[in-house]
Amino acid sequence: MIDSTTIVEIDLASDIKNTIKLTDDLRVDNDDVRKVIYNDADDGDLIRVVKVIGSPIRIIKADIVDDNFLKDNLIKE
Repeated sequence: MIDSTTIVEIDLASDIKNTIKLTDDLRVDNDDVRKVIYNDADDGDLIRVVKVIGSPIRIIKADIVDDNFLKDNLIKE
């Protein structure tokens, strides 16, 4: 059995949308994740995506990176 590799990236929503459109071997199967990428995020928003690298590559999680996200996940008091 081959282990999957998970990659976490932060990128502009417009770049993520273009990558999905232009990459034949990339899928977003989850409707909630697709909603974050295509409906909730403006093109200029940053999105953190979690990808599982395999055949195909799958985006399994997406979060808009805003002040609340930073406070909850990256900033330690």
